[in-house]
Amino acid sequence: MRHKPTLSLTFKQQAYANKKGDNFVENMRLEGHSVDKSLLFLSASERKAKKEEIIAKYSASENNK
Repeated sequence: MRHKPTLSLTFKQQAYANKKGDNFVENMRLEGHSVDKSLLFLSASERKAKKEEIIAKYSASENNK
């Protein structure tokens, strides 16, 4: 299977996400979490898993206080 270059597509997606505002990242900000820019490059399912992981980590640290 040949892979076509995805640079232009990625750039367009990135520009679109920057312009439109990324709901996942905005939601994380609104919930008071610091946001890692690398989250912008994950797929939707990866983002959901990552968000749950981050929330679990934060809630565990909150419970330990």
